[in-house]
Amino acid sequence: MSNQNGTNWGFQASTAGRDTSWDAFLDSQPYGLHQQSTLWASFKAHNGWRPIRIKVMAREKIVGGIQILVRRFGVLGRIGYASRGPALSENDPELFRLFIDRVLAVARAEKLRYLAIQPPFGLHGLTSPLAASGFHPVHFQVAPTATVLVDVTQNPERLLAQMRSGARRAIRKALQSPLQVRRATEQDIPTLQRLLSATAARQGFSPPSPALLENMWRSFSSDGRFVALLAERGGAPVACELDIRFGDVLVSKRCGWSGEFAKEHPTELLVWHGMQWARENGMKFYELEGMQPSLADAICRHESLPPGSEKSAHWFKLGFGGSVMTLPQNHGRFLLPGLGWMHQLTARALAWHGGHRLSSEPMTGSLRAYVDASVCKDARPGVGDQRRESESMGPDPSIAA
Repeated sequence: MSNQNGTNWGFQASTAGRDTSWDAFLDSQPYGLHQQSTLWASFKAHNGWRPIRIKVMAREKIVGGIQILVRRFGVLGRIGYASRGPALSENDPELFRLFIDRVLAVARAEKLRYLAIQPPFGLHGLTSPLAASGFHPVHFQVAPTATVLVDVTQNPERLLAQMRSGARRAIRKALQSPLQVRRATEQDIPTLQRLLSATAARQGFSPPSPALLENMWRSFSSDGRFVALLAERGGAPVACELDIRFGDVLVSKRCGWSGEFAKEHPTELLVWHGMQWARENGMKFYELEGMQPSLADAICRHESLPPGSEKSAHWFKLGFGGSVMTLPQNHGRFLLPGLGWMHQLTARALAWHGGHRLSSEPMTGSLRAYVDASVCKDARPGVGDQRRESESMGPDPSIAA
């Protein structure tokens, strides 16, 4: 298959567990796509998900593809979802069309009943070909549709200068405190779990189990991609942050805090150390993963903020000088006729067993508008300077299941 410029594309489908060439291709793509990696597939296998990988080849090189995670759900049958996929290095409408056709053919051959796709940053042009192929916007989150990215290529002074004054003061105070930060080891997993459980108890969500943390460590640490930071005071653990390094991004997945020494700002200190680790190791961005859609919408549109926003973990993420990044809307499609009645059951299966919670709000007109933006930033002077005690960045639905 080729386009009008004569580029010949081939497609390869695979269910292999590990594919280093695919991971290397993803590493070359912007903004980090760890959810599309075979490492992520290995991690999600803990919950019964299995990968289907469709690669686009040109001149014997990978130029794109998608990883779909598949699981059987009783009477619902086999359901698949792709988080932040596909990854396509060529922005060609004809490639989009041919690729979606091949994805559907493979999905049918694998007897999938439902497929959900949540495209990554920069692929808003994929939504029209998806719609033309029978996909529809869905109101549940396959993956977070907004997040916060901090450009860490700047020097430390510039990074501090672009933060809100409250975050900047907290970091400077923490740096002068007795708190010390080190990189955790596998032997620290029970400590990490205790800190995450303490935060979960305060905020009312279920913490990740020790088995899940061990699985994540095994899946990502072999390539040095799992970065766990531990803040201690006098050798006693106070707070932790779990990060994944992929491509040009260090992604903050989860943060935990014992509840002690709030005035020394251990959580802000860990964010700062995460940024510095990313910068010193050649990353371009530090991502505070996940942003409440209604808050991201209000910021991008310069509208009044939703009630209670300034007390939320999402608001905390905005204090570090990052940009709110929005992704294309989630799309889904039933692959067998007459199954529309199964939509809500399928949505819940994906949201909870897939590791992503259902959106807590309907997809309003303004929310639909925000997903068409690519980058926005809250530049209003003085917004968010109110002091907030150190706390976790909240539950990450992608590792909660």
